[in-house]
Amino acid sequence: MKKTTMAALALAVCATSGFGQQSSSTADKSAKAAQAKAATKRVPAAAGTELPAGAVRMQEGVYKAQDAKGKTWIYSRTPFGWTKTEESSFKVAAQASEVPSIRAIAVEGDKVKFERDSPFGKSVWTKPVSDLAPEEKAAYELKLNAKNEK
Repeated sequence: MKKTTMAALALAVCATSGFGQQSSSTADKSAKAAQAKAATKRVPAAAGTELPAGAVRMQEGVYKAQDAKGKTWIYSRTPFGWTKTEESSFKVAAQASEVPSIRAIAVEGDKVKFERDSPFGKSVWTKPVSDLAPEEKAAYELKLNAKNEK
């Protein structure tokens, strides 16, 4: 009983003295620090690469546009935004891969099923013939020619 009374008394003393709570000066300091941080001038982040208004679609996620100086740029869509590459660099990279990246694997009425190898495995999608990008059209025509030769 004596131990319980002493524990209750110690708890009451701690509660009235403000033990474990911030003092008013500490609270004032943290409030002033928050105001000072909010008052600092914020520098806007660098603008990311944006797709120009006059860009021409080459294939899905890839566009071509000229800047004011007449230089041609290729814009590619990535999960992190748009990337901008000079056309000459893009052509060199495209010539390095002689094997077509897209294959038409099935023609089902007015829809074509495509396949492409990616670092994460095979990517498969279906598109209507009327909505094909140039690279997809080429793969579709190869599939039709192969079918007609048989």
